[in-house]
Amino acid sequence: MMDPGSVSLGMNRAHYTNAGIRENGTFSVNLPDEPLVMKTDHRGLVSGRKVDKGAPFKTFSGKLKTAPMIEECPVNMECRPERTVDFPSHDICGRPGPLVNGQAPGRRLVGREEVEITRCR
Repeated sequence: MMDPGSVSLGMNRAHYTNAGIRENGTFSVNLPDEPLVMKTDHRGLVSGRKVDKGAPFKTFSGKLKTAPMIEECPVNMECRPERTVDFPSHDICGRPGPLVNGQAPGRRLVGREEVEITRCR
C-alpha cells in the first residue's frame, strides 16, 4: 500500500488557526495559482479572530468536514495530524499529518498520484 504522503506545519500557539487544529484534529493546505497569490497572501496578514478568512473565497468541505478548502485553488489537501509537538512558543503538528484527501482538478496531475506543480500556475 502506498504512503498517502504527509504534511507538517509549525505555528505560534497564539494563532487562531492553532486552536482550530487542536479542537478539530484536522487542517487543510490550499496551494494557490498565480492569480490567487495576492488574495491568499493577504489572508495570512489578518487574524481569524477578527476576520472571516474564508469570506473572499468559495470554500468547501471534504471527507474530514472540519478542514475548509478553497475551491479556486488548484491543489487542496486535507490532513489529520497524528500528534503535536509542543515547544515554548510554537507547536509542530503532525507525524506529520497524513494526507487524508487531495484534489488537483484538471490537467495538473502526472499519472494518478503526483501533482505537476508547473501546471498549477
